[in-house]
Amino acid sequence: MSVFAALIHAQTSGTISGAVHDATGAVVPGAAITATHIATNQSRSAATDSAGQYVLPLLPLGEYRVRVEKDGFAPFVQQGI
Repeated sequence: MSVFAALIHAQTSGTISGAVHDATGAVVPGAAITATHIATNQSRSAATDSAGQYVLPLLPLGEYRVRVEKDGFAPFVQQGI
């Protein structure tokens, strides 16, 4: 499973968004996305839509770790977002 995520900076908050695909490139709907702020350990969650996309808006600025989970797949973690 792979994930692409981008952080868009604003003055006081940012957004992490992306899409989840399996090893064949097919989208993965219904995957659980958890973004954890490294400094505070606070988390926000979302699920991918039918196109495998997700958005986590209005996040406090900082570095994040994003974890993707879906039954039948190994968890995927991306650091340093």
